[in-house]
Amino acid sequence: LLAAAAMLAPVGIYFSTNLYYSISHGTQEESGLAFLLLTALVETLIALLFLHLRHRTVIAAIHKGILHAQEGILEPVLVPGGVPGGFIGKFAADYNSLMTDLSTMFKEMEGCQIHIIEDRNRNNAILNSLQGALICVDSSNNINLSNKQAEVLFGLSQGELLGKNIFELLQLDEEGRDVMGDAFLYKQKLGNKELFLRLDGDIRYFTLNLSFFHINKPNNE
Repeated sequence: LLAAAAMLAPVGIYFSTNLYYSISHGTQEESGLAFLLLTALVETLIALLFLHLRHRTVIAAIHKGILHAQEGILEPVLVPGGVPGGFIGKFAADYNSLMTDLSTMFKEMEGCQIHIIEDRNRNNAILNSLQGALICVDSSNNINLSNKQAEVLFGLSQGELLGKNIFELLQLDEEGRDVMGDAFLYKQKLGNKELFLRLDGDIRYFTLNLSFFHINKPNNE
């Protein structure tokens, strides 16, 4: 628009000068026609200027919205006087649609994260409220979950327990290793099975309950 206005400005000045001369020195009919043409030229220039200002307002509002989006504020832009038609209007409408979709998506993601955290905290509370030590292992018999009682029993933190092989941790005798080995091999449940463990050089007897469950993961663990 600025380029068009710049190109039309000399023509408009020249044309308006001639029209002014015709109004001043021409016949009555020529003067009337010249006046109408001059009025139309002025109105056209005013319309172009107004349209240019409206487009600048829309672009400024979108630029402000982009700056807010960089700060995490995903909101449609509000243009004073409404969005004009044409390309700039479609651009503003597409931008507002994108911001609305992104805002909805991030709100849903935030809600999912809150639910995951709440579920994790609830599960941890349940695990840590159990009377006995609880240990979960993966398909390689390595520990991937434990509760506070297990940490106290073995004298290791949760981080130290994670990744340890259950057989190496328990230090079972030959009979106990056979029982546990068969149970893991054939996925057999054990209920109230008495075993003795060697902890800090001392032999202590425990009751073992063993169950199996499968979790589908991409790496088939």
